[in-house]
Amino acid sequence: MKVANTNAVATSLIKDSDTQRSKQAKASTKQGEQSGTLESTKEISNSSKLGKESAKNLATTIKNANTTIGSLEVMIRSIHSLQTQNKAYQKLALKIQDLQGSTETQSKAVQDLTNKADGLKEQMQKTFDTAMFGDENVFTKSYADIPESNLNAKKLSPNTLDVKQPENLKRYAKDLSEQRSYAKQAKRLVQSALDERLDSVQKTDSSYAKLDSSKLNAQEFKAAQGSSGVTLDRVLHLLR
Repeated sequence: MKVANTNAVATSLIKDSDTQRSKQAKASTKQGEQSGTLESTKEISNSSKLGKESAKNLATTIKNANTTIGSLEVMIRSIHSLQTQNKAYQKLALKIQDLQGSTETQSKAVQDLTNKADGLKEQMQKTFDTAMFGDENVFTKSYADIPESNLNAKKLSPNTLDVKQPENLKRYAKDLSEQRSYAKQAKRLVQSALDERLDSVQKTDSSYAKLDSSKLNAQEFKAAQGSSGVTLDRVLHLLR
């Protein structure tokens, strides 16, 4: 009887031990599953966060490039207007120079031409002051983000021009020509950098395979000028 009782107790202890190990194993498995689920959720969350950050960064890059390109296009057109106006200003300067004398007739002619020149200079200053893209003057805007460019458009302000100093007008004409060339060069640099960025994205994201960066200057793209709320899908839609 004692042996039987001992065996029964042993069997009971074994069963209890097996039951306890089974419970511990199940608890461990459940904990592992929960941990795996949490890790998976965390990875998905991080991936989603990185995707949103990537989309926002790309949208900001495109917006900044588009703004710079737009500013440069306005500058190029405005410089062309200044060149036309400066040619007329130079002609008046030469006429005034030819009419310099002491007679009353000559003095009156010089005064009339000077008045015309002053009016033309005001028009030139207006061309410079109203060359805007968005809320910023394209001539005084900083282009420090294009370090390879020699652009220095601030020097094109006509406020220091003097119709009685033809040589200064020649230098101004040279500056206009140089800065127009630099503006065109800067535009190409910005477009090239943007193309490289989009090509890089395309290699890592097949959804960009149909991107056409030449359409960035289209009227419709103005809707993406603000980076807030711009998504990859929105950018893709605009660039199709």
